[in-house]
Amino acid sequence: MRRALGDALWSAGGLVLLLSTLVAFDERVRSELAARVVAVPAAGVSETGAKAANLVGLVADIARDQAATHTPLLLFAFAGVLLVLFMFRS
Repeated sequence: MRRALGDALWSAGGLVLLLSTLVAFDERVRSELAARVVAVPAAGVSETGAKAANLVGLVADIARDQAATHTPLLLFAFAGVLLVLFMFRS
């Protein structure tokens, strides 16, 4: 149980690090996240889901733009992630 909690915290930390890096480097993500944080608290669940889908779409568009301009770096990062996954699996 303790190991599962630690793994979950590491995963959440990685996502927070990724999102904070995107916020630091891209104005579009920064403005979208600021609009989500300052949103009206009485917003419905469906509206929140639509906003989250919009944010995920924006991150995917940014990843696609970066992939087009930085293909060798993207391949290196993908290979690194793949190797880390294989390392954790064994």
